[in-house]
Amino acid sequence: MLGWKFLDPVAGIVISFFVVKMGVDIVVENNRIIMDAMPSEDVIDGIRNFIEKFPGIKGQSDMRIHPVGREYIIDVSVFVDRSLTVAEGHRIATSLKETVTKNHEMVRDMIIHVEPY
Repeated sequence: MLGWKFLDPVAGIVISFFVVKMGVDIVVENNRIIMDAMPSEDVIDGIRNFIEKFPGIKGQSDMRIHPVGREYIIDVSVFVDRSLTVAEGHRIATSLKETVTKNHEMVRDMIIHVEPY
């Protein structure tokens, strides 16, 4: 009408580019989930250091991270003073779990095994 016949193909190419880009983004994100991608080493080291510096924890071992969708479940053994009661060890583990899941939004849950040190 106004002599701008070239705009229809240009608009089609621009829209096609956005559709293809969205498709690639979806494939990349879902591929991470399907392939059970782990968090980066920096994130893992940060969580490990946080656990080791937590009050009442003498050390940790056997940390395993299990991907669940976009989140993770951490399975870890922690060492506490052997003179503590079972209830005191449980309180430390519960406090650790609540703190980690609150401060690390990608951590859905933690399974904590309390061991004597």
